[in-house]
Amino acid sequence: AALHQMLDKKEAEASIPALWLLNDFNQLNSKDISNALENDIEGVRENALKVADLVMNRPAFSQDKLLKESLLKAADDPSARVRFQWLCSSGFFKFPEVASLRSKIVNQDIDDHWVGVAAIAASKGSELNLLQNAVASFGAKPSEGKENFFAYLAAALLKKNDVSFVSMTTDKQVNNDWWQAALLKGLANYAGYSEVKIQLNEQQKNALAESFLLATSSKMRRSIIETFKAIGIPKNLVFFKQVYTKFLGSKEAVFQEDALAMLTLQKDPKFNQQLITFIVSAPSESIQ
Repeated sequence: AALHQMLDKKEAEASIPALWLLNDFNQLNSKDISNALENDIEGVRENALKVADLVMNRPAFSQDKLLKESLLKAADDPSARVRFQWLCSSGFFKFPEVASLRSKIVNQDIDDHWVGVAAIAASKGSELNLLQNAVASFGAKPSEGKENFFAYLAAALLKKNDVSFVSMTTDKQVNNDWWQAALLKGLANYAGYSEVKIQLNEQQKNALAESFLLATSSKMRRSIIETFKAIGIPKNLVFFKQVYTKFLGSKEAVFQEDALAMLTLQKDPKFNQQLITFIVSAPSESIQ
């Protein structure tokens, strides 16, 4: 009873040991966790989430409406430390609101490398849902942290042999190139060290080829090149003729460099001979 009272009164120093002792004595109730989540000390709120990990599989806790409200509210905690713990603990929460709240925290704290990792780990079995929510939440504005997150998420999906996300990288919307390039970078990186060969069908490869021609971002084009290096080029050789034609007609050095990198993937002896001409006559040193 004294331990319950400590949590009721939100006593700062005593709340953490009270939580764990009640749990160890099998005397913890949902109100204890809710009280701890309202404590002014971030460490108490963090520990409340850690304790919740251990008990949310019990009906007395998982079906308690007040506790559910407290846990959902904790996703908006002012402390980044508590929000990070919420992500780690959210894998034990079975509420329908959890997926969108994960994306919200990731959006807020994504520049912390481990936030993205925690969100992916907590989303085991629903990684595609996490990806879709992330695109909806923060797909409009790029950042380095977000790019790393999308790359890791692609690898997590590939690990479970899910390549369905590849269709999301070929929507022909150039504004999406930054996160689509990150997903493809994750695919290429994973394919590079995975013992299982990643396989895309010809329809998927052709869609990527079309995206290469439409892309305004060198990052997107390079990620498609790296993907083809890892999984093999399309059988449709018309694509390479289109790349070559666009290369000859382009005055954009960056595109020409990317086009040459793509064209060399064919390993075509005739084209390799043409490379000598470009080395001698190209107007740009970068193309040479």
